[in-house]
Amino acid sequence: MKKITLITLIFISILSFGQNSNDKIIYRDSLLNLTDNSNYLHKYIIKNYSEEKEKYDVEKFIKINSEDILEAIYQVNDKNNFILNGFCKIIKDNKIKAIYNYTNNKLIGEYSEFYDNEKLKLEGEFISLNGKDVSIIKNFWDNNGKQTVINFNGSYEIVHNNQIPIKGEIKTGLMNGIWTSTNESYPKYEYLFKNNELIEGTIIHSENSKRKFKNNEPSLPKKGMDRFREEISSDLSKILYRHKIEPGQYRFNIQFSVYEDGSLNDIKMKSSKNLNIDFEVDLKNIFNKQDKWNSEISNGIEVKSHKNLPIIIEITY
Repeated sequence: MKKITLITLIFISILSFGQNSNDKIIYRDSLLNLTDNSNYLHKYIIKNYSEEKEKYDVEKFIKINSEDILEAIYQVNDKNNFILNGFCKIIKDNKIKAIYNYTNNKLIGEYSEFYDNEKLKLEGEFISLNGKDVSIIKNFWDNNGKQTVINFNGSYEIVHNNQIPIKGEIKTGLMNGIWTSTNESYPKYEYLFKNNELIEGTIIHSENSKRKFKNNEPSLPKKGMDRFREEISSDLSKILYRHKIEPGQYRFNIQFSVYEDGSLNDIKMKSSKNLNIDFEVDLKNIFNKQDKWNSEISNGIEVKSHKNLPIIIEITY
């Protein structure tokens, strides 16, 4: 009954906020620079600013279509320096989505999250474990109101890395064991977690194509970087000879992107000397000949990465 009463009071407290003569308003633009009320994106109201207090409540708004939308209500110790100390309520559509606690801008202690219908979704706690700050799950209810994590143990589903729905077991408040993605289309994912840390995983592109990995991995050519550099250098040398470039040493820096599917794109090249040659078509042809790379894996998913390839070519006749 105590917890229900507390949460109810917190919800009701949103309605009690309103500007008065003791408050101070600060306006900031999209770059968070100070501005005035004619050119702002973010608006902050420091409640009872003129009083000397241990804590001050701050209302944070964002301007959308000329309307101030309440985003958060939080506490600070220093009314002129917005370092969070105390509760922080995340607001969406005038409903509380989450309640966190901060000490010197650091998440700490118990927190709660809520569904759009304002029903309790999750209770957890931020703690320090083996020198790392981690979030542990105490209780969780699915969107049908069924409690699937009870007192730090049970079944839990999250959207990993804001992209992939995965489901697995919570043990002593932490993600442990095998977690699998619940999406029906490819790619699909399998992860092995130990105390919230991703140990290894498998990305399943199709029934016949799987890629195993351990934690984060950089993007690399499947035949190795030495072979890739050798092939690019050889093809680039042929172009220089074809254009009858003067003998000498030429330095190039080739920039390109490795996309999530391993394809190579966004190719650009800079030369140490002005050669008056349009390399754009030739470069595309050179890179189109190459096999796809193993794309970079970050936090368990394949992501786009950017590469620099320095090359030195000696031209002799």
